[in-house]
This record gives sequence, C-alpha cells and structure tokens, in this order.
Amino acid sequence: LRAELENMKSTLATKDEQLEQERTYKNQLQDFLEASQTQKQQFESELSESKAKNEENQQEIEQLQEQILALSSTHQNQLESVRCSIEEGTVSPLKVENTRLETLCGTYQKKIEKLQAEKDQLLQSINSLKSSGSDLLQQNKQLHELLQ
Repeated sequence: LRAELENMKSTLATKDEQLEQERTYKNQLQDFLEASQTQKQQFESELSESKAKNEENQQEIEQLQEQILALSSTHQNQLESVRCSIEEGTVSPLKVENTRLETLCGTYQKKIEKLQAEKDQLLQSINSLKSSGSDLLQQNKQLHELLQ
C-alpha cells in the first residue's frame, strides 16, 4: 500500500507539474492572444485611416482629372476658335497685317541703320573733300597771285 501511495504521490506531483506547465503555457498563449488583438486593432485602425486617406486622394485625383479635362476642352475650343477664325479670315487679316508691319518695321530699321552708316561715311567723305577743296583753293590763290 505504501508503495502504491508513494507511486500515486509521485504521479500526482508529476500531474501537478504538468498542470502548472499547462497553466503557464495557457497564460503565455493568453498574453500572446491579447497582444495579437491589440496589434490587430492598431492594424485595423491604421488600415481604416489609410482607406480614408486613399479615398481623399482618389477624390482629389478625380477632381484634378476633371480640371485637366476642362482645361483641355477649353484649350481645344480656343484652338478650334483660332482655326475657324483663320479659315474664315476674321481675325487672321489683323494678325497677318500686324506680322507684316512688324516685319516691315524690322526691315526698315535695318535700312535706316544702313543708311545712317552710309550717311556717316558720306559726311566723312564731304569733310575730307572740304578739307581737300580748301587746300586746293589755297593753292589756286597762291598760283593766281604768282601769275599776276
């Protein structure tokens, strides 16, 4: 009986030890589960914020796309209007005349600069001729006096 009692005590001690290990393991699993739940809640919160931000961005993208389409349409309409004006000749003659006048102004400006350069050259030539003429007159007077 004693041996059986000792054997049962040993078995109970082993079972108590196993129960304690199972409790420890169960507590660790419970802590892990709680930590996982906390992480899951944080992740879900971040995910929700991310989805809200994504939705905001998507709306902003859609607004920008609408603005781009509106600007593109406006630009296309302006191009079409200019094209029609050119074809109809309503705006084009003014623009053509303006371009023609600008070209003429540039051409005339170049001609004026060229003429100014020629004028300066002619003035130098005239001054040179005057000087030569004065010298010739002086020589002519001297010759005339000598002849008399």
